[in-house]
Amino acid sequence: MKWNFEKFLVSREGAVLARFPSAVEPDSQELIEALEEALA
Repeated sequence: MKWNFEKFLVSREGAVLARFPSAVEPDSQELIEALEEALA
């Protein structure tokens, strides 16, 4: 990890699906698409 506030997308089983740097906003399209894909 390079800095605080990095974001991790974790599956229900506890596996890390994605990691986003602190520069990625919580409402960014990149993060939203990853969430939607994980929930599909």
